[in-house]
Amino acid sequence: MSMNLVERCNLALEAYASALNIIARRAGATSPSTNMDDKPLLRQAGRLALPSVGADREEELPALQSLMGHLRGGTVNAYFTPQLLDMESGTIIPSLERPTDLARQYASTWSAIQRELAAIDPDAAPPVREVATHGILQRYGWSMAAPGAGDTDVTLYDYARVQAALAVCLAEQPAATGEVALLVGGDVSGVQDWLYTIGSEGAAKSLRGRSVYLQLLSEVVANWLLDRLALPSCNLLYAGGGNFYLLAPMAAAEQIHGLQVAVTQRLLKMHSGALYVALGATPLTTTELEESAAGKAWGRANLDMSRRKRQRFAELADDGQMAAAIGSALPGSGLLKDSCKICRRPISETEERREEDDGGHVCQLCLGFEELGRQLPHAEFLVFSRLPELAAAEHVVDWREALRQFGYDVQFVSPDRPWQNQPGDLVRLYFWQQEQPLLSDFPGNPHPARSAWLYRPLAQAAPLEKRRVATFDQLRSQGIKRWGVLRMDLDRLGAIFQEGIQPADLCRVVALSDQLRVFFEGYVPRLARSFNHEDNPNVYLMYAGGDDLFVVGGWSHLPDLAWEIREALRKFAAGNPAITISAGISLALGDRYPIYQAAADAGEAEEMAKQAGRARIVFLGQAVEWKAAGQQDFASVRNRVAELIDLFSKDQRINKSFLSSLRQIDAEWRTWKEHEAILLTDQRSPERPRYIHRNKRLYLGPWEWHLIYSLSRAADRKADGIVKEAISHYVDSIVASEIEVLGLEARWAEFLIRGESS
Repeated sequence: MSMNLVERCNLALEAYASALNIIARRAGATSPSTNMDDKPLLRQAGRLALPSVGADREEELPALQSLMGHLRGGTVNAYFTPQLLDMESGTIIPSLERPTDLARQYASTWSAIQRELAAIDPDAAPPVREVATHGILQRYGWSMAAPGAGDTDVTLYDYARVQAALAVCLAEQPAATGEVALLVGGDVSGVQDWLYTIGSEGAAKSLRGRSVYLQLLSEVVANWLLDRLALPSCNLLYAGGGNFYLLAPMAAAEQIHGLQVAVTQRLLKMHSGALYVALGATPLTTTELEESAAGKAWGRANLDMSRRKRQRFAELADDGQMAAAIGSALPGSGLLKDSCKICRRPISETEERREEDDGGHVCQLCLGFEELGRQLPHAEFLVFSRLPELAAAEHVVDWREALRQFGYDVQFVSPDRPWQNQPGDLVRLYFWQQEQPLLSDFPGNPHPARSAWLYRPLAQAAPLEKRRVATFDQLRSQGIKRWGVLRMDLDRLGAIFQEGIQPADLCRVVALSDQLRVFFEGYVPRLARSFNHEDNPNVYLMYAGGDDLFVVGGWSHLPDLAWEIREALRKFAAGNPAITISAGISLALGDRYPIYQAAADAGEAEEMAKQAGRARIVFLGQAVEWKAAGQQDFASVRNRVAELIDLFSKDQRINKSFLSSLRQIDAEWRTWKEHEAILLTDQRSPERPRYIHRNKRLYLGPWEWHLIYSLSRAADRKADGIVKEAISHYVDSIVASEIEVLGLEARWAEFLIRGESS
């Protein structure tokens, strides 16, 4: 028999109570409620969620280990201490030392949990209490070990929510049938073109709002699917980076096609075919769960989504809506002056517009994104209000109205912009501040029995100039005045999900997605914000989610930010060498350089880094390893550039032609290297290659003599002994092998010492 939403939420609450029971026992307190032994359904769901789950009683307090440290065969044991999730204090970075005061930490944490549980309105309906309790487990259970035989890399939070989600499905589909649940995935496509193909004028004002809207859209669609399928929040396994996954009872398979049609119809009305959400679904079998092979189901769901993306809008072929939307005449006059100068969309006569000084116009949709971009730096809360009924509109030109088509009103709230109360039976109040606020801090009057207090990361870092979001031409940089783009993403993420999680329990697969979201949407913004200071705008985090990020900033700050992110990821992954990231940086050729072109340039640089072997950064056209043996990695390059800049400091200045000499030597070496490479393959040539290193790297040749001569002459011309010593040291360190990065170092240093007029 099919269960309703209230019944499913009550079942999820029983699973949460079991997890809270475990925390209480570890804290030495009296168990508050449910014993899992009394709930066969929960016990079965727990075994399928984590086959290695131990008995209800534990011999000693287990410690939570880092899952990232164990990926792809990693053997690093790093640990977390039970505590509140807090991005600013760096609690997500594990320690190599096992905590020794677990009992005290559990006792302290349990006291905080009890206070938050007591704050949940007792009159709240089960769906509200389920969401609120789920949020408490997220904030505290993230750093606690799941029940088992000793230390584990599975969190109590992930175990409890996956157990609850499976219990909801098992209640209607016994595991004996072979198929436990339906894994449903969603993927927003068309993102790159829709996000970046906009005019450079006004891009900084609009782009951040567009990026956040895309994240909100995927989350709202995911929650809309939960509502349509009458599922509690625990069944949403992951939402971030434009993707989401949820678990549903097997009976929901009959509804997937209809839900795909409904999603597509709304998006077609909202974005005229520019954006599309592809749904994929596959059964999750008892065998896969028992044999810790949940990654197989993930792969099938992704293939189903890919198939759907290749057949975009095919589900509307028979209803005529696509032909009506795409084949009909565009609104407006069709003249360029009546099109938006940012998104190039024709502006209808009925919508709002803003006339620019140059005679161009900005459409109502882009105006809304600009306003959203202005709100974000000052926002302290994000509110999702579930509306009693779906909004209906023939044409949508406002981002909030667009999200209402899926039954949710979304608002960013700050003291200067209080919440506008909306009718609804469930209001999610999200915060992301360093210190957890109280409900009394919220600028509005939500009904306590309808509201849930929740934490979520927000990828927010905006440079401000006099409290206004800076434009690209206001971004600061050292040396030449240029802005640039940084793009980064994890290496081999697909392979990690397919074969790098061992054992691939459902809990671990779900946990990896969520932990990557916490890092990219929670910790990376913290790093980016550290580069911005009052009225000193440097970097603009446009997007961070899933496993990648997109930053616009003053060009000279981007290499340093990339290094900080790479180092943070290394620590987050407990030093696991199998977890790496690649990066690409591009420089705009002028203030009006199109953002889509700069994004494409950075994307090509990032791809060049991956093709060169991954775990690299491409900057100024050259791929360099982050950290490697010898003197050719990015850390060494950064240090060498700092030495060059020091040589040009006011009290130790040498002639700028010094850098020109370095670049000429670099060009000579590259020509010589190409010549020797040809000789290696040309068997007919009487000339044989002479200076071949065992790794086929040329470290000897005429260019080396020129290098030593030029640098030594520069040293001899200086009367200052400190400068002479510095140049001599530079000669000694570079002639051995650093010739490969000499040109990069010289060009980087040259850009840094140029004036703004260059």
